[in-house]
Amino acid sequence: MAPAGNFCDLFEASTVLTLEMDFSTPLDDITLAALKRDCRRTQEKVYRDYSRPAWTLALRLSGSEANAWDAVQNGFVKAFEKIAQLERADRFGAWL
Repeated sequence: MAPAGNFCDLFEASTVLTLEMDFSTPLDDITLAALKRDCRRTQEKVYRDYSRPAWTLALRLSGSEANAWDAVQNGFVKAFEKIAQLERADRFGAWL
């Protein structure tokens, strides 16, 4: 089994600049593998990419900016804890 660092390095080498993400933007298999290895750099990148659409949805549902950010933070913590349950990278947005 490869050390987690190798997956983080592989993830960073495979990333491209993403200007606009939404829930329909799929993860790739390398990113999912890095998340499953608990790579913090990958978690930070995925959070940056998906937190804005998650916040927008949470804001619509809660009506409060502060509650929306709390929901996003809590949702991502839980998602990263349960990421092993996700089988297909292209289903991340719907799974989240």
